[in-house]
Amino acid sequence: MGLHPLKKVLSTNKQTLRNSTADQPFVAVFTGATQGIGSFALLELCRNVAHLQIHLLARTPTSPTVTALVAQCKKLCPNVVFNIIECKDLALIREVDAATEQILKFERGEKEGGKGKGRVDLLCMSQGYLTFEGRK
Repeated sequence: MGLHPLKKVLSTNKQTLRNSTADQPFVAVFTGATQGIGSFALLELCRNVAHLQIHLLARTPTSPTVTALVAQCKKLCPNVVFNIIECKDLALIREVDAATEQILKFERGEKEGGKGKGRVDLLCMSQGYLTFEGRK
């Protein structure tokens, strides 16, 4: 009988993460990672992957919270590369489109002289904001 299904998933995940290299880093996009479950997920990824490329969407990219999070990540994973993108409101399609364009530009610019396809291995969306006051 083979591995239990959950053990097989965990084993496959670990192998995928271990296969990252400087030429082929594990690429992840994080929204809502400046606190809560998103930041814990990002830090855990940094603990377990040798070569990472992180696209971090944040309302205020230069905030002390983002700066501290990036510093923590770099301590855990010295080979992490960050592309921090300002994105004020992910509920607005134009904001999502603008962030996507920046990710594509970064990915294509890093590979094959700007003509690479790029890729995303993980999308972690944990942003949270709910208001009943309407848009401002």
